[in-house]
Amino acid sequence: MLVSVPDVKRARQIKEEVTRLVAKGGFNLTKWASNRPEAVEDAFKQAYEDGLDFARLGQGTQRALGCVWKPEEDVLGVKLTNMSQPATKRGVLSRLSMVFHPMGLVSPFVLRAKALVQRLWATKYAWDEPLADQELVEWDRWLSDLPCLEWVKIPRCYKTDANEAGTERRCQLHVFCDASETAFGAVAYFRFSSSGGHMTCFVMSRTRLAPLKQLTIVRLELQAAVLGVRLADLIKRETTYHIDETLFWTDSAVVLRFLQNESRRFHTFISNRIAEVQHSSEPDQWHHVPSQCNPADFCSRGLSGCDLLQCDLWWEGPGFVARDREEWPEEEVESAVQDAELPELKTRTAVFTMCVFGGALPDPARYSSWQRYKRVVAWALRFVKNTRCKAGTGTRMAGPLTAPELRDAEEMILKESQRAVYGKELAAISSDG
Repeated sequence: MLVSVPDVKRARQIKEEVTRLVAKGGFNLTKWASNRPEAVEDAFKQAYEDGLDFARLGQGTQRALGCVWKPEEDVLGVKLTNMSQPATKRGVLSRLSMVFHPMGLVSPFVLRAKALVQRLWATKYAWDEPLADQELVEWDRWLSDLPCLEWVKIPRCYKTDANEAGTERRCQLHVFCDASETAFGAVAYFRFSSSGGHMTCFVMSRTRLAPLKQLTIVRLELQAAVLGVRLADLIKRETTYHIDETLFWTDSAVVLRFLQNESRRFHTFISNRIAEVQHSSEPDQWHHVPSQCNPADFCSRGLSGCDLLQCDLWWEGPGFVARDREEWPEEEVESAVQDAELPELKTRTAVFTMCVFGGALPDPARYSSWQRYKRVVAWALRFVKNTRCKAGTGTRMAGPLTAPELRDAEEMILKESQRAVYGKELAAISSDG
């Protein structure tokens, strides 16, 4: 059971209530851990009196849903498993799967290994085939950076005591998106505002490799926007914070222009993704961020382990988010959209069709009766006549079929039948005349 409460008093109360509750079923809860040792001191004393032999509660590294938790510092880290694997496709996949980071703490670092795996599949490596020189060098470099992840740690609690000191508190969710030819991704941060100032903190990130079937950068940037709104929806569902405002950031001016338009104006791929983004967000929630200030750039290009540890842009977000709104980057994208500047826009063409009914009639074998076949031909003749009327000649027909129309259809059928059976004779008569 993992629970977070505002104070030690409430933590003790929950611990006592849960202990009594499960005791009714014959379970004796003894092992507790907390970032505030005084919240579980009585449990430790009772366990010591009972002669139980286990490490002091709240001390040392703990596991929380697969993540590393250090109660003394109250920080979360990445779970690593030390196990050597052969330098083959099977070994690369096995070693990569041992890096467990459900919140995407080290996504830029893991992305480099994911890209290597994709390349191994594209070059059709066998499962146990040793890596060639280039892939082997890249894999060894990634493994040498792997121990750096043991130093990764972020505060478990998003809010700090300094931020809590303020009176009025507001919470914003900022989601940054980016794409490259290799991958696309999104990363989210909380921004807490109070009378004491602003603070930001890392929430989570997601990355996806670009498909082997190459897509344009424009389409990948839009894919990143879709991933961004999905990430925001996930955070809103799972967090207990009241999020006052959600803002999305991208360095793609084309994506911003896409989102200011109707989705049906574009080709299917673009249209479907615009529709999903517009369903989960409003156009005025999207803003432009300079590329050098976009932390999602690391989600699309990757980082080494050492560089990731020292990258404040990744862990804290861009500096402007922690400042007043007046100091945020100015919007560089014009609200007016020029169709000629938008790729993927459907080309509108006006088509005028003049249908001339001459020669070929519907196959009579498809119809069950003479009357039905005659009416089908009559409707076809009316359509041809009405089409010609659109061109400015004659009067359009409407309503049920008339007797003259049925008679004309019957005459047309008979003439076509004669032409099909006595074609040579008719041609000879015509030439003699």
